[in-house]
Amino acid sequence: MSIARILTAGLLFGLALFLFVGFLVADLSGSGPVVMVLTLLIAVILPAAGGVAVLLGGRRHTRAARAARDVQRRRVLEAELLRLAAAQAPAADGRRKLTAADVAGALAVEPELAAELLEDQHQRSLAEIELTEAGVVVYAFPELADQAAKDTARRALDV
Repeated sequence: MSIARILTAGLLFGLALFLFVGFLVADLSGSGPVVMVLTLLIAVILPAAGGVAVLLGGRRHTRAARAARDVQRRRVLEAELLRLAAAQAPAADGRRKLTAADVAGALAVEPELAAELLEDQHQRSLAEIELTEAGVVVYAFPELADQAAKDTARRALDV
């Protein structure tokens, strides 16, 4: 919770308390009960309710903002992963290949997150899993053709 929210809520509670003391001290004997209730409602309860709303409203907003930030961060990491794969020199089979260690080092993320990002690309059929002789998992990106392959591409109906 931010300091600004706490200060705002504190000011609203202080205002409510100040107005409540003023309400108690004020001579409202000539007023009717409706005026007294309305005065109490507007002068005391409304600022206090505003203070509660400021304190509680921040939690919902913060959770939603955090979730939106996490989704956006994930999308940026996925885009950077594909950019990294496209920047790799093609292997002998013409495909660009990455390991979780490559991704973790280049994107400055934990190796577990790098492996998760690569696995997501595999689940979307954007990457294929290969194993080295040493048992290292390598993700190959067949869809990321080099420029020469793109230059020789033909229209689908011409094939």
